[in-house]
Amino acid sequence: MTSISINEIDKNMTKFWFSAKLKEIRRMSSVEITESEPYNFIIKMGSEVIPFIIDEIETHPDSFLFNMLSKITGENSVSK
Repeated sequence: MTSISINEIDKNMTKFWFSAKLKEIRRMSSVEITESEPYNFIIKMGSEVIPFIIDEIETHPDSFLFNMLSKITGENSVSK
């Protein structure tokens, strides 16, 4: 039997939660997104969610994802 570390479980649960919150966010208007609880909670999670945001940008490059990334990193996530 292959063992799974707690870190792997935490990562999988975070990814599942992140995906569910993105579905909620995608149902909102662009005006509602930045004021929403899911959007702001994801930002407060900080660097932990950066890999999930980058993965999501690769498949669904929604502008709010770039905004999240910029808010978390303090950098402009759009290349010049």
